Amino acid sequence: MRLYVDVDETLVFWDNAERPFQGEYTVNKPLVKVLKQGIDSGEYDVTIWSAGGGWWADEISKNLFDGYNLPASGKHELYHHIPDNAYAIDDRLVMDRFYLYKFVKVFLPEEFVEYADRRR
Repeated sequence: MRLYVDVDETLVFWDNAERPFQGEYTVNKPLVKVLKQGIDSGEYDVTIWSAGGGWWADEISKNLFDGYNLPASGKHELYHHIPDNAYAIDDRLVMDRFYLYKFVKVFLPEEFVEYADRRR
């Protein structure tokens, strides 16, 4: 499963979602755990992406998935290169974000954790 995983309010949560990058973030440990399990089993091919830019996606990728060497990019850079069979994990659904319409399905973070747990 080809997955594009959003950063803010998906992989990490800010104290104030309206003001990301201010204060500390907490990690969405259940999501990170199921993603690592899926990567380790060869079930998931994961790209970390962020509207905050490629540098931010890369920073989070290195912090949360150290040693996995996952691709990371800004959403604007990847927008026109999303393959037809890709899925997304994002805190916003398709109707909230125009760029998500290209995906087969968009999972909310907690929805994907439940989906992954059911498959195990």
